[in-house]
Amino acid sequence: MSGNNSQLRVIDGGLEDTVVRRKQFEDAHPEIVITTPKTQASLWTARRDGKTLASGYRLGDLLDTLSWLLEKQP
Repeated sequence: MSGNNSQLRVIDGGLEDTVVRRKQFEDAHPEIVITTPKTQASLWTARRDGKTLASGYRLGDLLDTLSWLLEKQP
């Protein structure tokens, strides 16, 4: 591909996008704590006041679920 000046880049849905989404979510909802997967349980988990709100194998899926849950709350 000589002569091609284009560069590869992540359009959306990549790791960087998910990390940015997590930061934005945590800034907007400091009462919700997102924990990373551990060796015993390979799930991302979100808790509020000690109660599990959601969990998932992928951070992006967890953030999607949390957004959906928060939209449904009055």
